[in-house]
Amino acid sequence: MEADQNKRTSIPVHGVSTTRLDDFSKESKFHPKVIYLEDIHGKRILGCGSANLTLSGWGRNQEVFTFREIETKEQYN
Repeated sequence: MEADQNKRTSIPVHGVSTTRLDDFSKESKFHPKVIYLEDIHGKRILGCGSANLTLSGWGRNQEVFTFREIETKEQYN
């Protein structure tokens, strides 16, 4: 795959209660990341969550993420 080619990624989404996660300790830190996505039709999505862009972050760890569609110009600016 070339760098200028689009990649289609599928991410399963599950509800999470952060108060029930057993693996958190005093050393655990929530340091959120933000991602902005826009398709060729102008649909815009903003996401915020804890996952790093690694196999562990997107596939193995307990992570929290939320995605919101940007529907108005006021939300975008």
